Formats: sequence, structure tokens, C-alpha cells
Amino acid sequence: MSSVVPPASADQALEMLTVALGYLAEADATAMTAEEQARCLRVLERANSTGIAARTSVLSAFAAGRGYSADADYSPRAWLIHKTGVTKGAAVGYTAWVRRADEHPRMQAAMAAGDLPESVARILCQWTSRLPEDQRDAADDKLVAAALGG
Repeated sequence: MSSVVPPASADQALEMLTVALGYLAEADATAMTAEEQARCLRVLERANSTGIAARTSVLSAFAAGRGYSADADYSPRAWLIHKTGVTKGAAVGYTAWVRRADEHPRMQAAMAAGDLPESVARILCQWTSRLPEDQRDAADDKLVAAALGG
């Protein structure tokens, strides 16, 4: 059982996330054992997938509520570029996940759980997006199950 106390708010979760990633970025990885390094890499990959799913969820709500309008931006992509400092390519990638998550909720859920790497989810979405819409969810379920099964 974990001794970590879950955050009580989004602000607290963001603070914990920033502190944890800052710690790992500053840690002397050369002083870690190979097993510790491997664990860090596995957990960071899971965290990356979960982070993308979290950003996608927040960005989807932000876009739906037109939150970007409060800063006089005309789209979520423009807001991301102007207010977070990301490149146009990154903003396009982030907003593409909003569309993918809407079309492929099973992929979004698997990423949110940290079970499916983003790179795999993206490829699976590309494959099943070619199918008729009424067959997409079943195909996503099968491919996610196969990916999780190795």
C-alpha cells in the first residue's frame, strides 16, 4: 500500500507533479543502479502517457468552453502558442489529441491509466481511423487489449 497522500485539488496535484519531476531532473542518475534507472524509465513512460491524457482532457474542456477567448486568442492552438510558449508543431500535436480522444475514447482511457504509451496509441488511432465509424470502437478495444497483452 502506498504511503503517498493523493492531492486534494488540481493546484496541489500540479505542485506535486512539478516537485516530483524537478527532483528526477536534478537527481544524479549515474548514482542510481541499473534497476533504479530502468524503473525510472518505465514509470516516466507511464507518466508521459497519463500526462498526455490529462492535458488532452483539460484542453478539450478549455476548447469547448472557449477559455482561450478570455485572452483574445482565436483558437486553442493559438492560445497554446502565445500563452504556453510551445511551437506551432507542438500545439498542433496537442490539439490533435483532443480530436483523437473524442474519436477513440478507449485509447484515451488506456493512456490515462498509463497502460498504453502515447506512440503506440497514436499508431493504433491511425489504423482504426480508417475504419467505418461504427466499427472503430470494437477495433480499438481489440487493439488495446492486444497491445496490453504484449
